[in-house]
Amino acid sequence: MTGFHVEPEALTAFAKRCEGYGQQMDELSTQLQQARVGRDAFGHIPEVGSRIYTAYDKHVDQCTESAAAAASGIHSIAANIAITATGYEHSDKASNVKKSGG
Repeated sequence: MTGFHVEPEALTAFAKRCEGYGQQMDELSTQLQQARVGRDAFGHIPEVGSRIYTAYDKHVDQCTESAAAAASGIHSIAANIAITATGYEHSDKASNVKKSGG
């Protein structure tokens, strides 16, 4: 194959950046969970406070789940890019060994 070039170092650097983004999303998910307020923060008017809290609680759950899913996806991307970089490095080494006759 001619004209195809991969720089494993660039892939590795990108994987590390992605892992950093994943860690940031992990922290965001944790912060969302820690910032949750209790039911009593929504007042004591019968039905109204409870309905508002239920909507709020559902929203926080969805945000937390979304942040956790995004973090998981980013971690997966980082891991797979690192695996790809390692594969190219091994392929390049094997190719160089064959070229040098060793």
